[in-house]
Amino acid sequence: MLKLPSNNPILFLIKVVFTAFVSFFFLSGCGSSGDLGNDYKNVYTATFFSDDGTVLHKLEVPKGQSFEVPLSPIKQDHTFMGWMEDNGTQMIVDGVSSYTPTYDITFNPLFVPNNAPMYMVIFLNY
Repeated sequence: MLKLPSNNPILFLIKVVFTAFVSFFFLSGCGSSGDLGNDYKNVYTATFFSDDGTVLHKLEVPKGQSFEVPLSPIKQDHTFMGWMEDNGTQMIVDGVSSYTPTYDITFNPLFVPNNAPMYMVIFLNY
């Protein structure tokens, strides 16, 4: 007969289940706040949306390779400025032809109305 390390078999079972859960949770990367799996991915997905939320382009890009940036979308009475990442941290400006992703990434178009006022800002270094 298997001797339990505790006098209470229910407590022993709880400890075993808890240890197994914690081991699986951390070893699988389920508790990470970032995308821990990106270091091990061989293919990244780059998705380009229109300003109404429909998918314009979805590309599967092998790790370390670049892709051709899709043509600029057109919106009446607006000027396309570039592709803005969903979280606002990156932008591919209009005219850039290729991009190399390092994780799954989503882009939305950035448009400026043609009648928007333009201002000149000059920074002086005193």
